[in-house]
This record gives sequence, structure tokens and C-alpha cells, in this order.
Amino acid sequence: MSGVAVAMLMTFIPQSTFVAAPAFAQQSTTEQPAANPEDDQANAKKKRAERKNEKRQKKKEAREAQEQQAQEAQSDEAPQPAANSGASVEAEQDAAGAKKERAERKKEKRKEKKQARETQEEQTIQSQSESEPSQPAKADPEKPARKAAKPSGGGEMTPAEARKETEAPITVSKDAAKPKEVVSQPIEQQVQEAEKRPAIVVPDQITDDQRQRLRKAEKKRREEARRDRNRLLGAAAAGAVIGATVAALGGRVAADEGDRLVIEHDGRLVVRKDESTLLRGRDVEVEYENLRGGYTREIITRRNGVQIISVRDPGGNVVKRVRIGRNGNRRVLFNSDYDNGGERRARRNLPRYNVDIPRERYIVSARRSNRRLFRETLEAEPVYQPEERYTLSEIRENESIRGLMRRVDLDTINFDTGSAYVSASQVRLMGDIAGGMLDIIEDKPETVFLIEGHTDAVGSDIVNLVLSDRRAEAVARILMEAYGIPPENLVTQGYGERFLKVNTEEDERANRRATIRNVTPILRASAE
Repeated sequence: MSGVAVAMLMTFIPQSTFVAAPAFAQQSTTEQPAANPEDDQANAKKKRAERKNEKRQKKKEAREAQEQQAQEAQSDEAPQPAANSGASVEAEQDAAGAKKERAERKKEKRKEKKQARETQEEQTIQSQSESEPSQPAKADPEKPARKAAKPSGGGEMTPAEARKETEAPITVSKDAAKPKEVVSQPIEQQVQEAEKRPAIVVPDQITDDQRQRLRKAEKKRREEARRDRNRLLGAAAAGAVIGATVAALGGRVAADEGDRLVIEHDGRLVVRKDESTLLRGRDVEVEYENLRGGYTREIITRRNGVQIISVRDPGGNVVKRVRIGRNGNRRVLFNSDYDNGGERRARRNLPRYNVDIPRERYIVSARRSNRRLFRETLEAEPVYQPEERYTLSEIRENESIRGLMRRVDLDTINFDTGSAYVSASQVRLMGDIAGGMLDIIEDKPETVFLIEGHTDAVGSDIVNLVLSDRRAEAVARILMEAYGIPPENLVTQGYGERFLKVNTEEDERANRRATIRNVTPILRASAE
């Protein structure tokens, strides 16, 4: 097979191997020796276990050293500045060294995952290239080859590029939608509210003590969410415990946050949560019906008579959502239409594709303050037309499927480290993007927007995953409560630190962000 034929060949990548990200150029087809994915996973798992044991041993030694130091200090009546000073310096050096080692191990772990994924992709390409006849595509001399996208779907930036983007002045156009006042009650009342519903927007001058009280109240609400877990998170989640493997949830329960579960499957973490939390406002009636096979139907009726019907599978995934208007008009927002008794079908037919537009039009910064530009970005056709549409779960779980649609990065929202709260002054900065979304929904009421949450690499994978999911929900609530975007048109998903915008292990503001895509053109929404 000639080099040109291989370079232009459209190949198919399995979802299970995380299909290659959209590229801005033709990909290299240099053949690599076939690797055994199971061996790679076993080796990676063994290395993780060894690093974890090493980390635990070092913590134990550091703790014993501190206890011994404290005992020696108490046994001596007279102060010993020289000895204590030396021990303190040594302890600080040990702590700094341990922190550096943790960062290096985390970086090595991410590198190993990346190499394993690339090896699997190359192996799939090689096997399909050998089994399928060569059909070289026609080259277009009018379109020069573009630089290949990086693993984050073309979104990675250098630290300098990120600083330049985040330092750009933030403006709001005259056409921007005007937000409602969402922070009007005193902080004391907000703390009380946090026990019933999430606190999202906080005053600009909130103190650390007030933040801690809010978080404490929210923790209480999350603990109480366990009582209704069978209805809110799916039948399979009712008796789930950490460490248990639950097939309907998709893997092993790695963490339990009350209102969210973290599931580990094939070495990857996924967050499961109540998919209808945005729909249950103060003035709604909620009914539940148990269906066959562990499925549930939730019917939410608003005061104006509008009904939103959601069907969830046993694992809590929303597989169908329908809106029935006051006049009886029925609109299907999405319908996964699962086969094989509810099991998701493995997708193996998404070919590699080229993004043939400038990066700044494929990933648009919310700082552009242009309502019309945001509308054009979000209602644009896919950069590659797939042969069929995908389920909501497939879109959420596969980066390359999501990458078919352009996105807007909400870099106007500056999340503090470890926080999902949005400062009150930042709400108005979403006016242009909210306006563009409202314009699209007015023309196409069945539009579904996916809001993604992201974090930087500081902290554990599980903590970051849950935090990023809360950030996505925070943005969705602001769009809903401040700008009036119907909640049934929004779905959220957190990805933690998997898709860093700036590839660094350090605290990086550009990585603490949210992203919005219109997934309707690739989302399955059959009538029934």
C-alpha cells in the first residue's frame, strides 16, 4: 500500500479505545508492533499499586518522624533551638520532596495512559489497513494541510497562550441577554437554602468562614440524598457500596458523595448523578413510575401545565426525554432507543476526520462578547457528517464524538481552586453566550446543549472529577435561573483533569473552566 493511500485512508476506531481526537491534518500511518492491551493495562495497574504502596510507606515514615520529634520536644524542659530548627527544616524538605515525587508520579501515570491509548489506536489502524482494500481519497489542492491536533481535541495551549487569552479584557455586547438578580438574600439565608438545594452564585466579598458554612450545609444535603437514591440515581445505585462492582452502573464504585457516585471502568473514572436535578424547581409536581427491567419514568409538571418526561435506565442514565407543551405538542429532545435489553451498543464506525476550519472558530472563547458569533458557532453543522446519530451516553463518554461539534469555552468564569461557586459579578459576563443559546432554542425548541466541567491537575482524580461535575451544574443553573434557558435543554458532565487546556501539573486558571456544545445534530432523537 502506498504512503499516500495510507495517509488518506478513513479508518474506524472502537469507542472502547477512545477514538482518536479530531485532527487538523492527515495522521501518520507508520506501522508499530502490535501491543497487547491487556498486558499494558495489567502493567499500568501494577505500577499504580507499587506507587500507591510507596506513597503510603513514605506517609507512614513521615508521621512516625513527626511523632518522635514531638515526644522529644515534650521530654526536654529546656528549649533546644538548634535541634528543633534542624528537624523543622528537614521536615519541610521531606514534605517538599514528597510533593515533587507525587507530581512526577501523576505526570508519569498520565503519560502511560496516553501511550497505551495511542498504541491501541495504532494497532486498530494497522489491523484495519491490512484487512480492507485501499481506497485513496482525492486530495484538495486548495486546502493546505493543517497542524495535527493534540490529544485534548485541538484544545491544548501553551502557558503563554493561556495567559494571553485569560488576560484579554472581558466585555459584554449591547445585544447580550440581561440576567435576573440571582443573589439577593443574605448569606445566612443562603446557608439555610444550601441544605435543600445547591448554592451556586455567591457574593464577591464572601469570607472563608462563610464558604466553609456553605460547604458544610451542602454536605448535609448530599448525605440526605442517599434516602432517595433509587429514584434519583437509578435502581442499581440503591444498595451500592464503595468497592462493589455493579454491572448496571458500568463498573466498580470508587467513591460515594451521596448525590453522586464515582464509577471505575477499565481504569477510567466516570461520575453518575441525579440527571433531573435541574428540572425540579420550586413550583413543580413530580411523579415516578417503575418500568420493567429496573427502568423508571419521571413526570415533572410545571405550574403552567408543561410536562417533562424522563426515562432512566437502572444505572441512572437518562435514555429518553420528552417535552409536552400546554397545547399538547410533543417534542422528543432525545431517545437513545437502546438495543439488547438496555445494554449500550459498542460504536466502531466513527472514522478519523479533519477539522478544516481555524482553531479560533472551532474553539471559541467566551471573551469574544458576540451574541451572533456564539449562535453561529453553536448551531454550525458537525465538522464531519457521521453516518448515524449517537446516544447521549456515547456522546458524553467519547471525546471524538463530542469533537464533531464546535464549542465555546467559558473562560469568563474564574472558578477558585477547589470551588464550584461563581461570583455574582461574573453572572452578567455570560450574557452573550446565553443570548446565543436562547436564539437557537427559539428557532429549535428541541435543541440540547452539553455543558462540560473541567479542573486543573492539582488534587486527586476522584476529587477533581466530582468537582468538575459540580462546576458544570453551576453553569447550567446560572443559565437556567438567571437567563431563563429551559432546563430540559441542558445536560451536564464533569471530566475532571482528563482534558487539560494547559498541560501542566500546577495550579492553572485556564484549566478550571466549563465548555458548551450543541450536540443536537449528532444526538439520536427518534420519535418513539
